[in-house]
Amino acid sequence: MLAMLLATAARAQVDLRPSVVEVEWNTPTGYERCAAVITARRPQGIEAWTAGHCAERPFSIVRFFDGYTMYGSRVRVLARSETVDAALLLLTVDAGRARAARPVVRARTAPPLGSTVTIIGHPVSALRGPNEGRWTVTYGRMGETEPDQQTGALEYEVYCGRCGPGDSGSGVFDAAGHLLGLVYGVTEIDNVAGGRLPDGLYADVIPATALR
Repeated sequence: MLAMLLATAARAQVDLRPSVVEVEWNTPTGYERCAAVITARRPQGIEAWTAGHCAERPFSIVRFFDGYTMYGSRVRVLARSETVDAALLLLTVDAGRARAARPVVRARTAPPLGSTVTIIGHPVSALRGPNEGRWTVTYGRMGETEPDQQTGALEYEVYCGRCGPGDSGSGVFDAAGHLLGLVYGVTEIDNVAGGRLPDGLYADVIPATALR
């Protein structure tokens, strides 16, 4: 029954994947990647938000859902939030690509506890997923809203069994396809019954209202 409800919700939404881009940067051992969510158009290009720790090194490549690739030298970090782990990027693209970009609509309120949410990004596990490549659609459940222990900024917990490394910057969307926020970390929930496996995972999510 749950699978049928999730499938119905997915069909009701437009394809949100074109609103998410992949950002990559080189490391001494290879490369790492995050997602970024397109939030606005500008005369100079496209604005996109990502997790702040994803913008600490110069980008090498940005990939769009339709296959378009641009060099990281055309990406500027416009702002870094002082209260949440988020950074605003400017992707300098031509006017045609900027017009074709699909900025998301931000959610004004959080859905009720337990509501189904959609997470779109590029976790490492997605490379092993069936026919989805890096733009993986994952479903989770809305958890609690609570303050960050260090900054006091409000954040969401989203229970998400498939979330993992590489999910930072992924967009979290409600049933209407509105942006609830960005994943900036994934935390294991302790298995109180013992054993090697945790009870599950939850994504730490920066609310869309904090992206400013």
